[in-house]
Amino acid sequence: MGFRKEHHQHGLWLQHCDQHKELIHALPLSGVIFDCERQFREFASYGAINGRSIALKRLSDELWEKLFEFVTSYFEMDMELFDEFNRVQILKGKT
Repeated sequence: MGFRKEHHQHGLWLQHCDQHKELIHALPLSGVIFDCERQFREFASYGAINGRSIALKRLSDELWEKLFEFVTSYFEMDMELFDEFNRVQILKGKT
């Protein structure tokens, strides 16, 4: 049962990313961040993936707003757990 649930969840993640592919390609972020939900969660929580940090705070306000919508529309309340994402949101004055 766990495999089917994870497979279904991964399919939903891929569908969400496909719906936002223009944003994903416009972001100066590594594509590996979007390969699976787990990797994106790691990035949004720690600001790094596979030991490589990526500065969210350097995103333009326009890209930040689009990324914010991408995150909130998929993760909803879970985004409270994304420490790095929330830290940058405060820095950008987007609270």
